Amino acid sequence: MVRIKLKELLERNETTRYQLSKNTKLQRGYVDDLYFGRAKRITFEQIEILCKYFDITPSELFDYTK
Repeated sequence: MVRIKLKELLERNETTRYQLSKNTKLQRGYVDDLYFGRAKRITFEQIEILCKYFDITPSELFDYTK
């Protein structure tokens, strides 16, 4: 299972879902879906936006467990 580590990244950077949405232009509802694990897909553009915002690589954005 692939999981996005959004909650951990937000906590580490002391930011909120609202601030992330406002600063990245990602819709608030989509940010919430990512945060709560409800999102069914993510685009390369969205991955790039999140990686730039948090100054991380894609491998740091996701967690994979079997």
